[in-house]
Amino acid sequence: MLKEGDVFKLENGMKVSTNVPEKFVYSNRRFSNELINKNVVVGDEMNVDVTQKVKARERIVKNVIEAFANQGADVIESNVESFVKNNTNVSGKSVFVFKQGEFIVTETKMDGGSERDFYPNGHHVFAKRLNEDGTYNPDGETIDFYQSGSFTLVSDKDIKVVRKMTPVKTVTTYQ
Repeated sequence: MLKEGDVFKLENGMKVSTNVPEKFVYSNRRFSNELINKNVVVGDEMNVDVTQKVKARERIVKNVIEAFANQGADVIESNVESFVKNNTNVSGKSVFVFKQGEFIVTETKMDGGSERDFYPNGHHVFAKRLNEDGTYNPDGETIDFYQSGSFTLVSDKDIKVVRKMTPVKTVTTYQ
């Protein structure tokens, strides 16, 4: 089992939980880059359907025109269309891929089980992506997964420790 300070390589095909822009998860949030926690498969693509984004842009134009009309104001539809088009991006293919790389284990704990049923706790691993040169990155992407237990994110791969590091703990001081 991995321990705090272990460095391992996250490989394609592994399932982890991480932060993903909402637009890749919810069809009604096609313009949102707000991050939410989501289970992903490392290396798999998550796409945004551009046709859905175009339809959403058309709905926005309609809603803006109706909002002005409800207030007794007229707006020029072409101006609203131009504004919305210039302030939303629907060109190109929107793709999210959580990539493999080296991570340092920042915490582990036994959790997730329940006293009310027969599922036991599992070895829960929390880790942070390292810089490409292998140095610690306090702002690196975070992931978590289980190494044991009855969970959807149980790693079925034999994760080998590449090396050991001491993660830098940030201390907040107040004056």
